[in-house]
Amino acid sequence: MTAAWLAWSLAGLFAAAACSEVAEESYTFEITGPADAFVGATVATLSLADREIARTAVNGNMPFSLEVGGLDPVNTPFGIFAVRGLDAAGNLVAFGQTPEIEIETRPNLVRIFVQKPGTLVKSPVDLGVQLREPVVMRFEAVPGPGYLRGVTTPVFGLGATTAGAASSQLFAYNPITHRTVPLEYAGKARYRSTGLGRPDGISFLFGGLSAVPPPEGPEMMPPPPLPPLVETIEQLQLERGNFSQFSLRANTVPIPGFARAGVAMTSLGNWQYVFGGIDATGPVAKTTRFARDNAQPVELPPMMAARTGHTVTADPTAISTAAINEARILIYGGATPGQPVAELLDTDPNPVWAAIAQPAPAGAVGLAHPGTNRKDHQAIILPVRTTMGNNAQFLILGGRADDGSVRGDSILCIPAEARFEVSPITLRTPRADFAAFTLRDDLVIVGGVNSAGQPVATAEIYNAKTLAFIAEVPATPRARPGVTTLGGTSAIILGGDAAGTPVTAIEIYQPLRSQ
Repeated sequence: MTAAWLAWSLAGLFAAAACSEVAEESYTFEITGPADAFVGATVATLSLADREIARTAVNGNMPFSLEVGGLDPVNTPFGIFAVRGLDAAGNLVAFGQTPEIEIETRPNLVRIFVQKPGTLVKSPVDLGVQLREPVVMRFEAVPGPGYLRGVTTPVFGLGATTAGAASSQLFAYNPITHRTVPLEYAGKARYRSTGLGRPDGISFLFGGLSAVPPPEGPEMMPPPPLPPLVETIEQLQLERGNFSQFSLRANTVPIPGFARAGVAMTSLGNWQYVFGGIDATGPVAKTTRFARDNAQPVELPPMMAARTGHTVTADPTAISTAAINEARILIYGGATPGQPVAELLDTDPNPVWAAIAQPAPAGAVGLAHPGTNRKDHQAIILPVRTTMGNNAQFLILGGRADDGSVRGDSILCIPAEARFEVSPITLRTPRADFAAFTLRDDLVIVGGVNSAGQPVATAEIYNAKTLAFIAEVPATPRARPGVTTLGGTSAIILGGDAAGTPVTAIEIYQPLRSQ
């Protein structure tokens, strides 16, 4: 379909600014998105910081551009621009917005990606690089002279190249221009490394393999991982000039004895916790923690079971209502048959383990039994669903059973009460090696492989409050995709593997919303 281009000039929208001594600045907004984004809309509006500054009639054509003049960089130095498509009754049918950007003293082009809420659509560009199983980390751009603030962007890379070698490349996906930007990074090439992003903008790269092993089964250990095994990425900066230049600062932290791949990590306060994974002997039960500014690891009591393909989830209730050293961490799945399925690490005053789910009884395969082991599943912290004691609940979804079958069931865990209960969610398509995330009130399950080992071409959407099914929508087939959310407004799904072929498509999910 050949998209029509519409242009309209709104110079002088801000009369007060036009009369002031401050130079008026103009912006050109390129509105992009799927061809059907504005279908059903009769009006498009442009807002700055939730204040409407322009509107025009639309006829459903995409993409189009618009120019806005009279912006005041002094009195309105920062703001979020949003585009809404409204139907004749005023209902929202299309939406898109920028991160918080600075009103610069020069003309600028800004792209706003608009789509229908509750949909999963492809970005106007792809990754520009083919990588299998990339690490994906979320960064908040660091403010400073010459840099923007409040811009959340994914950084991705490493993994395996199409030639079968471990990659040492990192890239940033610019959410303002919807472009992939190569980053200067002098770290090690890594395959099946684990990335951990922290709220303070520090990210860690842990472990991995220096070479991609030949196919030999998921429990076999390839050549030993590489030292050093921990690197920190301390800053990501987005330069103002044309919203295009990123810079990265990385620091190598040599921590001995961490020769592992496929670990699970979480962050609590100043500590990073590392659980399980595989070393040269196979799956391990090791539990280690280290501080952001201290390269000396602390070995904690090992888990009750060696684990790989497990999940690690920190209880946010404990973090917010008690001292950090009183937090609880749930480890689920990935154990060998007959071992404890789930364990809870209580870090106060000294770390101690407790088993909270035992192996399922005979005949429980395929049932949502609390003690049903699984691996390559997902664990999600539900944003608002609580028990009578106001304790957080985790949702354990999908994965592989001990016999290799792919599961579609789910269970709920209440860590503070050390118990499980059956969840109402049964996936429409059982899947493993998938991604899951919550955004506003939406719970989204995307990608993975089905019972036949084929990549799943759908995403399932549920209400994160009630766990009620909402919709099943088309998605790019991919296993082990990377996902990160951008400021509560959208999610980016990238990378992954489709039957041995790296997936380059980037998909954007926008949550359901009324306005």
